[in-house]
Amino acid sequence: MKDFDVVIAGAGPAGSSAARVLASQGFRVLMLERQRTVAQFIPCAEGISRRMLVTFTPEDPRWIAARVDRVQVWAPEEQTLEVLTPHVGYILERKVFDRYLVNQAVLAGADLQTGATVLRAERQQDGVTVVYQHQGREKRVTARLVIGADGPGSVVGRSLGLNLEMEPREIHRCHQVLLADASIEAERMEIAVGHEVAPGGYAWVFPKDQGLANVGVGILGDQEQARHYTLRFVAQRFPRGRILGELASVVPTGGQRMDLVGDRVMVVGDAARLADPLSGGGIPPALESGKIAGEVAAQALEQDRLDASFLTRYPERYWQNNGRYQDLSLRIRDFYLTLNDADLAYLARSLKPVFDGKILSSPDAFSLVRRVLLERPGLMVFLLRKGRKALVDYLQERILGG
Repeated sequence: MKDFDVVIAGAGPAGSSAARVLASQGFRVLMLERQRTVAQFIPCAEGISRRMLVTFTPEDPRWIAARVDRVQVWAPEEQTLEVLTPHVGYILERKVFDRYLVNQAVLAGADLQTGATVLRAERQQDGVTVVYQHQGREKRVTARLVIGADGPGSVVGRSLGLNLEMEPREIHRCHQVLLADASIEAERMEIAVGHEVAPGGYAWVFPKDQGLANVGVGILGDQEQARHYTLRFVAQRFPRGRILGELASVVPTGGQRMDLVGDRVMVVGDAARLADPLSGGGIPPALESGKIAGEVAAQALEQDRLDASFLTRYPERYWQNNGRYQDLSLRIRDFYLTLNDADLAYLARSLKPVFDGKILSSPDAFSLVRRVLLERPGLMVFLLRKGRKALVDYLQERILGG
């Protein structure tokens, strides 16, 4: 008999979601969390749309730091626009939120071991052995199935032979500070684009409270460059700001072309490279992938079908729900990476009549793109001039024709 039915490496939103589903159905579940305190360190800007949050859990003021009602965009050549977005999203208190999710899993019956660093996973004929370090000692635990919710490095995925290698354009390095500045408004989110600000990415100001925000930059580059651009952005945008803390992170994408399952193994969340290719948002993919993986894993355990062909039901379900949006984000991301600052300024000028001062009632990506194309048809000419005929064809067929 195996020690557990399922061992889950990582107790973030993806791992906790999977653990709760499985434990609530009576399976023996162990979560191994490398941090000694759950959610002690979370490299995240903490933003999420209201629509996505309430899909997975009720709203709770305990983990909502700020409600976003306005989004201001800064582009080159001093182009700006501000969109009114009543209650469109939140900036979370991730420590409170993540601990709530872990607690839900534990209350459902899952076991939790903190300070447990997974070293490797070894597939056996009838199960998986997970080797981890705890309090300076190497330990082993056996399971029928292992789920890797262990972030971009995914020891579980690499140990068990999953193809999770990312291309350079699929990896954004981020650096963020917690900033105190009197000019920060509690309900206004800011986004800044341009090669001088964040090459291949964007800078953000996500308010946590009046006078307090997560301020950071995500770029195509190395971690030191990300820090350089962040500190420069802070110095220019908030010259009197005071930095209360710093953190670095990696945003992994590309999961749509990777192996998310194998015999007796699944990967979820950042381990599965599921962050949105355009925004970098990773909380909703973590919650959803964990939930779906848990549901498929429960079926697999009940039927004793722990082979890759059965577990593939998890990515099939995930992409059935999200593939259309992922494809749109990928195409826009790839186009965005070809733009220079003059292009970005032109787009800001073109989009200003569509969004500036307007109320944005729907954050749905397809609705937004359709609105832009209908109100600014000249952008199709711009796309063709930039050599993006394939994108034009896609937009005409999938957006305007849909």
